[in-house]
Amino acid sequence: MITVEPVARDYVETEINKLCGKEQIKQLFGDFSQNCTWQIEDIIKVLIHACIENTSIEDVCTSNDVPSADTVHRRVANLNLEDLDEITNEWVQDISSRARFHRNTKITVSFDLHEISFYGDPDKEWIIGMKRKDGTSYAIKFLTATISTGTIRLPVAVIYLTKERNNKIPEYVESIINDLQLWLNVDKVYLDRGFCNNAIVEFLDFRGLEYVIAAKKNFDIKEAAETIEATVKEMAKESGVDFENEYKLGKWARRNKLDEFYVDYVSTGKGLHPIRLVAVYVRQRTHNKDPLKRWTYCLFLYITNIDCSARY
Repeated sequence: MITVEPVARDYVETEINKLCGKEQIKQLFGDFSQNCTWQIEDIIKVLIHACIENTSIEDVCTSNDVPSADTVHRRVANLNLEDLDEITNEWVQDISSRARFHRNTKITVSFDLHEISFYGDPDKEWIIGMKRKDGTSYAIKFLTATISTGTIRLPVAVIYLTKERNNKIPEYVESIINDLQLWLNVDKVYLDRGFCNNAIVEFLDFRGLEYVIAAKKNFDIKEAAETIEATVKEMAKESGVDFENEYKLGKWARRNKLDEFYVDYVSTGKGLHPIRLVAVYVRQRTHNKDPLKRWTYCLFLYITNIDCSARY
């Protein structure tokens, strides 16, 4: 998580209040009476907080300092997606347009998919099904694109994904990168697991961009991952390590420098030329209340055309 300096936090707070002061936003969320405890900016701040922390609205609305989860859901359920999409991106693009970069500054573009658990009417066009989580199988889902230089990070696009739009993710990635390359020296592209597909990989190769994509376990990649895990377990077994315990296995692999792997020929689908898979054991905190099981090691998988270490 990137630490937000006080000055940056004040700036964001000011921008949110300016956004919420617009007449279009007031119309979107419905009229708030003068005596209402929670104003429009409070609802939006809850949504932003849930997105940044990658958690549910219920987890954010746990104190008296913020609206209740029911209040937020009720307001969000009445939103018009198209209007919200337009206004949000006008705001984001207004902020990003003020940034100035030297023409030689190398820019990294990062793409993420966010899901916020939803408990209202699932028949709305912009409610997406997901794996059961937090007591619901539905979510508000959106795509975000940010640019960074190593010292700053700035959002440049937010796209709310309807059931129809969810199938057009590669088109949005292409459009955003094409627009950014008109005025920025885009160097690398980092993408979440939801972007691991043929169309995006082929587009990035065609544009000559370096990329790192969290790998989705299709047949080819899953087979490579299973081979890696089986090999490490076999070597750990020979050394007398409890290979069934993921934490002990990962810790042993790290200590013996057996935690980084490279597979030069995997594919994200039929007809795609082979690309490089890197795999690395990463220490990860779990939600298990047992202190002995709170930490584990997982094998993280990425496809990339960058000649870099798996640890990087």
